[in-house]
Amino acid sequence: MKLVVFGDSLIRPRPEMKEEDITEYEDTYAYKLRELYPNADILYIESLDTEGALFLNERMVAFRRPDVVIYHLGINDSVQRVFSKNSKSILITPVFTSFTRGFFLKVIHVFRPFIIRYFGEKKCYVGVDKFESNLLKMKDDVLRYSPECQFLAVSIKNKPDKDEKRSPGDNRLIDSYNKVIHKVFNSGYVDINMMADNNSGIISDGIHITKLLHKDVFLELNRRIISLREKV
Repeated sequence: MKLVVFGDSLIRPRPEMKEEDITEYEDTYAYKLRELYPNADILYIESLDTEGALFLNERMVAFRRPDVVIYHLGINDSVQRVFSKNSKSILITPVFTSFTRGFFLKVIHVFRPFIIRYFGEKKCYVGVDKFESNLLKMKDDVLRYSPECQFLAVSIKNKPDKDEKRSPGDNRLIDSYNKVIHKVFNSGYVDINMMADNNSGIISDGIHITKLLHKDVFLELNRRIISLREKV
């Protein structure tokens, strides 16, 4: 069986974090899957959203003609931002931040909840409708080369309460993007939020998952893969 795991930084190990947040490569659900399925390919790109994934998906996933694809995408599409994608704002240029000693970025940090509440949703990197069309295109591109391919898609993890307060409305948006993932992948949808509540399963950066949640995701994905293989 040819298995491909494709996603953003949620997949990767995090050995550089402080001790309580460390996730070694061997702790990740992708590594655990490859122990069981040696032909598995693990592909992750930092800060990847579905706009960026479209091109890579065809060349890195579809061209492999996989039997099963696991996607883990969406956090970079859905969360609210202070600055738009590829912003050329002077406020974030190195020269300006160095000259002002980061004063304006510190002000933005203090007033972030207010800024996000009124402007953040407009600066999401990928709107929910475009997110859906991107996922459908990715799925279609794989099926063009591997018509019998089966798909699993891990949902976006909701943010802890403290991070939701800093970026109010993120969890509402995450829920709407998860509904899209569920719609596109149907029975292949893997609900990570059923495995841990909002205030557990996430390390201190408020985004990436703990080694314990990696283990739970692995167990559920492997259960689903076994079920898919039994139906073939």
